Amino acid sequence: MTVRPVGGGGPPVRVFVSPSGNAFMADIAGWLVEAADLVGRPATLIADGRIPTDLDEPEQAINLVVAPHEFWWLGDADDRTIQRNAALSVPVCTEQPGTRWFEMTSLLARPSQVVLDINLDGTAALRADGHDAHHLRLGAVPSMDRRALNRVEGSRPVDLLFLGGRTRHRAERLAELAPTLWRYAADLRLFSSAAPVAPGAGGTVFGADKYDLLARSRILLNLHREASDGSRAYFEWARMVEAMANGVCVVSEPSTGTAPLIDGNHVIFTADLVETVSDLLNDPDRCERIGSAAADFVLREQPLVATLEPILDRLADAECSAEPRGRRNIVSPGRRVPAYRSLLSRAQQIPLLPALRPHTELRRRVKSALDDEVRLQRRIEATRAQLRHGDADHVTVDGTAAAASPGTPAPHISVVVTLFDYADVVTETLDSVLPSTEADASTPLDRSTYEIVVVDDHSRDEGADVVRGFIRKNPEARITLVSRAANAGLAAA
Repeated sequence: MTVRPVGGGGPPVRVFVSPSGNAFMADIAGWLVEAADLVGRPATLIADGRIPTDLDEPEQAINLVVAPHEFWWLGDADDRTIQRNAALSVPVCTEQPGTRWFEMTSLLARPSQVVLDINLDGTAALRADGHDAHHLRLGAVPSMDRRALNRVEGSRPVDLLFLGGRTRHRAERLAELAPTLWRYAADLRLFSSAAPVAPGAGGTVFGADKYDLLARSRILLNLHREASDGSRAYFEWARMVEAMANGVCVVSEPSTGTAPLIDGNHVIFTADLVETVSDLLNDPDRCERIGSAAADFVLREQPLVATLEPILDRLADAECSAEPRGRRNIVSPGRRVPAYRSLLSRAQQIPLLPALRPHTELRRRVKSALDDEVRLQRRIEATRAQLRHGDADHVTVDGTAAAASPGTPAPHISVVVTLFDYADVVTETLDSVLPSTEADASTPLDRSTYEIVVVDDHSRDEGADVVRGFIRKNPEARITLVSRAANAGLAAA
């Protein structure tokens, strides 16, 4: 790979990302800008909501749109504007095939002549949808590497880190690891991915703060969103590259689309997370070896510029040619595509978004209505509790004989579990607590020295009954169920 000096010529690169979208996408957009600068193409990050034709820039600029499903959907442009601007842009797709976000991406990228995807599975799925799709294999950029700034006497204070959207499968896999992880410094950051994740959202970290956290961590887990038989197991390339650049040992469920990473050298793929993680936590030298090999691979052998430079060269050649824009396939010169006007006309036959405007205000109103509905339901439940029990915050208490026995010494440890419509997973959660061990011993914890308190926030399912059944089956454990007569939210629980 030849890295040209900054200012080496060629059309400028403009990288667009939604200002109200997922903040993870802004990180990816920043990497593309940094990599483009490194190969001598002046690059600009545009995250203020402007769209390509709104800019007074040379027409030959290369427009990369990161996460097109967010960039177009979260804006307020009409269908015609979206289609015209998509035809002037190269979408950079980031979503997992089979999700609604991927389907939106494929639809909104229809007018674009060339589409890039950061995952091999995504690239194949886009091609199956009829796109001229190409793999933008992610590597690292220098700004990711924060190891030199975060070493504390050569140690990594975080033994294991997980960063990801909250799903049932991920919660179940992490619960399996609870008996192993509780005695280590584990940092598990789960967040809701039902809507774009903004900076400051609970459980999230972005940019330099994220790289600092990774540089202080020994192991990073990659858990799939849903259970998989291995045939369609999506690999979270973006998060894994960040970790590898900071010398973290990545442990992943078996995945597809991982080439050119080598299992056991740059990353560890395993179906037996419990045994693998336990072995690695007890073998810091092996963690260090794998992390160092991974950092060298993504920073030096296969950095992002190695993939981005030839793509930008081909895009630039197409832009600078005498042939009118829209008549060439930019990345694969041997394949012809329809002229721009014909392409746009065909794309306009199917609406991308409903005709009602403005979308932004409508979405705000829907969100506000849903929030009002929750608040109203809570007021109704509080009023019912007041009428039935004389107290809007009324609770009932169930417990084991061990919890209620007079003269029982006060517990040294209290484990508090909140419950709201978790009937299907609460038993597994409680099971993960019972086999816990003392911090300084390998023998099971004396059950008379700790208690479990389950706070049910007026569940709508049979969760409270499941807990009562668990209490009956474990009379020797100190378990108390506190049931609220009215829902008040997670913080109150």
